[in-house]
Amino acid sequence: MVTRKVKDLPRRLQLAGVALAFSVCANAPAAEDELLAGAYVQDVTGSFDSLIINGGFTEKRRGKMNPGDLNARCFVLRSGKTTIAIAVVDSCMIPRTVCDRAKTLASKATGIPPENILICATHTHSAPSTMDYCLGTMADPRYTLFLPPKIAEGIKQAHARLEPARVGWSQVSAPDCTHCRRWITRPDKMQSDPFGKQTVRAMMHPGYQSPNYVGPSGPVDDELSVLSIQTLKGEPLGV
Repeated sequence: MVTRKVKDLPRRLQLAGVALAFSVCANAPAAEDELLAGAYVQDVTGSFDSLIINGGFTEKRRGKMNPGDLNARCFVLRSGKTTIAIAVVDSCMIPRTVCDRAKTLASKATGIPPENILICATHTHSAPSTMDYCLGTMADPRYTLFLPPKIAEGIKQAHARLEPARVGWSQVSAPDCTHCRRWITRPDKMQSDPFGKQTVRAMMHPGYQSPNYVGPSGPVDDELSVLSIQTLKGEPLGV
């Protein structure tokens, strides 16, 4: 199994929206309140010459990518007897079968229970497909077999780097960063569905100030959550 050298890895990892998961460790009893954290960036690009790519609504392929183009950013946190792991993977969508395989391998390597492991995707539209019928594409069979061991390796490496740490988080309103992309169509401008019937009452990304839409389909959650993990010396492990 090929992994990146430690000296080549950046210490800064990016992760947002996981404060609730980390609170499992942060809220442990006072007698067991020492927090340990480890982080690792695992290359999940592979050296394939051609792969099916997700997210184009029609099946397409791309050629060989460069090492480091796709990563799994992995965290492991421990407080007392509780250990959790989180892997944020550069992928469009990851099916349960692939996640479960990665969790099983990671659990065998680290002892972390599979139910304490969270795996999520960044939803990039430039990564190989691991999920059938995902936005118009089928899974690439070679990459689907390749990815789970790589995710597990990243969690294993993060687990091996556990050290005393501190964590903090906050939420701010960021209305300029989030907008509703799904707009309601005027009744007289409804569009046709794949069966040729005019049933489409909403559309993503309407034209700027298009007269064919009456407004956004709902309110926007503009909360931006920021979480920071540092060593006890204040060195960043992840933001």
